[in-house]
Amino acid sequence: MITWLSRVFGSLLVATLLCAPIASAQQSDATPVPTGACTIEPRSIEEFAELTGEVDPDNPNPPRDGGLLHESLPSGTPVDQETADEIGSLLADLVACINAGDFLRSIAFYTDHLIYARGPIDRATLQALASSTPTPLPADAQQTIERIHSIEFLPGAKIAAIVTISGIDDLDPEPGITLVFILAMTADGWRIDDFYDRIAPPDATEPVFVAELVD
Repeated sequence: MITWLSRVFGSLLVATLLCAPIASAQQSDATPVPTGACTIEPRSIEEFAELTGEVDPDNPNPPRDGGLLHESLPSGTPVDQETADEIGSLLADLVACINAGDFLRSIAFYTDHLIYARGPIDRATLQALASSTPTPLPADAQQTIERIHSIEFLPGAKIAAIVTISGIDDLDPEPGITLVFILAMTADGWRIDDFYDRIAPPDATEPVFVAELVD
């Protein structure tokens, strides 16, 4: 569960979207990402616990698909500007909730599948989350979206957005971390279904950072 928390409240501690342009696929017509608002309906701690499951001491690492490495970057067709704006707004709202330290509202931006895939969770961590109060991030923990490289439609009614976030102490090459977000359409709109910062090409001897593969 440390992995789940570090990837959601580490890699995605994005406090402000400053000058982060979005466009159909290659940012040809730069449009500032809107300021987000943390107003999404939160998930309940009971719902989260049911989805992620609790760690079984006899089987602490059950087989789930969370964290599996992909062989290549996603490839699709450029989204239209309206969809690009929608994805930008979603990311901005997610950022606002993470800035507010509001875990239950933050995970409302994730699909059931993603929460399940990144589980299970240990009882102590679950109890800590249940009793915690949202606390805004300090100023020195704020991050910035450096660039949205592309937003593309994928087969299977999904979207891929490749985003570089700066100011993060991570293993990725500077200026921070470059993530692939996979979004799926749900009854509540687009939600994040997966995210990762490296892939495993079949001919590579070790994983390759996404940051090394984008402009």
